[in-house]
Amino acid sequence: MDTFSLLHKLVNIPSAFPNEKTLGDYLLHELTKRHFEVKSQQVARGRSNILAQKGSGPSLLLFGHLDTVPLTAGWKTDPFRITKEGDRLYALGAWDMKGGIASILSAVRDFEPNRFTLKLAFVVDEENISLGMHTLIRSGWLSDVVAAVAPEPGFVHGHNGITIGRTGRSLYRVVLKTKGGHVYLSRKRHNAIDQAYLFLEAVKRLKKIRHNYLGEFVVFPRYIHGGANAMSVPDEVEIELETQLVPPQTTESVLSLLQSVASKEKFGAVITIEPVKRPTPFCQPFIISKHSPFVRRIRKILGEVIKEKPVMYYRRSVADENRIASLGIPVVTIGPSGGNAHEPNEWVSEKSLSVIEQLLRQLLLSYNESGVQ
Repeated sequence: MDTFSLLHKLVNIPSAFPNEKTLGDYLLHELTKRHFEVKSQQVARGRSNILAQKGSGPSLLLFGHLDTVPLTAGWKTDPFRITKEGDRLYALGAWDMKGGIASILSAVRDFEPNRFTLKLAFVVDEENISLGMHTLIRSGWLSDVVAAVAPEPGFVHGHNGITIGRTGRSLYRVVLKTKGGHVYLSRKRHNAIDQAYLFLEAVKRLKKIRHNYLGEFVVFPRYIHGGANAMSVPDEVEIELETQLVPPQTTESVLSLLQSVASKEKFGAVITIEPVKRPTPFCQPFIISKHSPFVRRIRKILGEVIKEKPVMYYRRSVADENRIASLGIPVVTIGPSGGNAHEPNEWVSEKSLSVIEQLLRQLLLSYNESGVQ
């Protein structure tokens, strides 16, 4: 099947997390037919990563995620069938990222690596908390991977851009407790809501930390809850803070920063701060050197395909690439052009899919000549 037919098949199989099983079964069957060594790696009940490989020697990884975001209202076309309008192919997941998966499948058609191992990984849960990638990393299956490419959506620059760095992300739970009490004591007791406001204002006054490529560290409240019964002073407020991390920040260093804000001014409250608990680690920021041999190779091949100089850029968002980079593996994102990711009427450029397929194919052929080092 060509890329268009593959994409039509993929979008015809709903796979909003956590319901990726049917799509995974299809890829398992498809890759087995193509003479890959394929296995299903269980992540949770009814949810599995699909891993495939062929060849020998150090490995190059092409990877993507099986899941889409859930279907939302507002679609003008059938979200599970491709609607073609000019160069645009409309369907749920067409851009994020079944178009990229279709490009991978087309690029590896009948390809036989002779100086390296080609590995493919299609994981679950990327649109949630990266449980699939977390499971894959812990399994050790990536231990021989030398470099990795994800054909995720090419936001901003489309297929002309190569993402070589991303911000990180962490969430923190802040609880402020005061004494509270009857409303007649309101002039003598600290109101937890008032103190929460003062705390948030102090957080906003934090010295701006800025990275040359990834921009400013960002922190903002994304959830706040507190209150009291009638005639009472609120005695507890819970806040959830969202952050975008930039190097050299980590989840732990930002936690220390927030705790220092709480300790410098007591705010009339006992304040506890901790990272939000979840089964997977938060994504840490990363930068891949634009001068690395892998990036130079990618840039050269993409330039030859698109007949112009590619754009090297950095994304203020997180993805499974953050987790790959945490292993010290150079990882880049080069995806198709499109629009409306995570929204109704999502679409991908048909021409752009061809560009990504050509790029990946030429990359594989170049490693057949030189080997992966």
